[in-house]
Amino acid sequence: MKLKIEFEELRRGVSALNKANKGKTNVLVKMKAEKDNLILASTDAVAVKIAIPANVTEEGEFVTAFSDLNIVSIRKCIGECSICSTENNTVLIKYKGGMAKTVLKEVDDSFIDFPEPSDGAQKISLPMATLKDIAKTTVFATEDNPSSNLHSLKMDIVDDEDGLIKLVVTACDGKSLAVRTAYAAKNGNYTGSVLLLPESVKVAIDVIADAEDDVNITVDKDKVFMQQDGRVVSLRILDRQFPDMVGLLNKRKETTFQAELSKQELSDSLNCALYLQNAQKRTGFESSVVLSFANECISIGCINTACFNENIKAEITGDVPSRMYFNTALLKEVISVYPMDTLKLSGTNERSPLWLCSGDNDEYIFCVLPRTSNRN
Repeated sequence: MKLKIEFEELRRGVSALNKANKGKTNVLVKMKAEKDNLILASTDAVAVKIAIPANVTEEGEFVTAFSDLNIVSIRKCIGECSICSTENNTVLIKYKGGMAKTVLKEVDDSFIDFPEPSDGAQKISLPMATLKDIAKTTVFATEDNPSSNLHSLKMDIVDDEDGLIKLVVTACDGKSLAVRTAYAAKNGNYTGSVLLLPESVKVAIDVIADAEDDVNITVDKDKVFMQQDGRVVSLRILDRQFPDMVGLLNKRKETTFQAELSKQELSDSLNCALYLQNAQKRTGFESSVVLSFANECISIGCINTACFNENIKAEITGDVPSRMYFNTALLKEVISVYPMDTLKLSGTNERSPLWLCSGDNDEYIFCVLPRTSNRN
């Protein structure tokens, strides 16, 4: 292979690959000079392919250790660099006007090629900002245990009215639930459901995060492809059974009280409670925060801690429980991704889920299960 390429473009491409392979060893990367592009591909847990515009004078391909190529990502310089194969199974990268170089050694290990979607695979497109927000407001609620069926994001895509598609992403860890609904112009013909690893979705968004235009999403057999501006990420579809959340979601219709209060005020109070609990090394039920309901305020406190209590003004309607107990860190995390400055809470009693919903069509639905003395 022989080509010339802007060093900054090469650095950005290698940096994007690094987001998928950070902290991993023995990862291979294929460099392929083809037509007007240098194509970089790695196919570890999350497969990534990046096309970078280049002046190619001799096509070819080369497999090397990503750890060797990654030195490019920490070097900043401007101008053009040259990349060419040599006679001793190496590739030479020259930059800084030829005053600096990096030599890559060829690796004989077999490289698994980047998968390609089949002809006729079904596609949709979503704004990049929407995709980022979906990940932000759902990934936190997935189960940490990788072997659990709940260690996944469920993505449902259905046709909606007026030429729109409705995308519903659901995450649940058994203690909290997050459901994010988004609408977008229909630009394809896919409808259906898939399960994806939450960490893979985060990596995919990190890799293509520089883009501002719509992201093309292709669903094909056992993989989902996300593509934008020459960057493509392949995600494996999980073969798991995600629990049916319809019964839990229907409980929203049974709520008997509502409360509106400042998101910032509650977040600040939870920060104080969490600080005290950590300082006192509280664990289990003793690390719960207590929400007590009264006329026009909600009181925030800690179990067996008389030194801390804060009242927050609230508009409360309906039959409220005297108090509810929650995992402090979990409630704080849910509130942190709530999209509005005024929280809207609803529930039934001290043992029922606490709901936090927002949007004219409930685009954001969050649920936190309360604690009891025998639930940690």
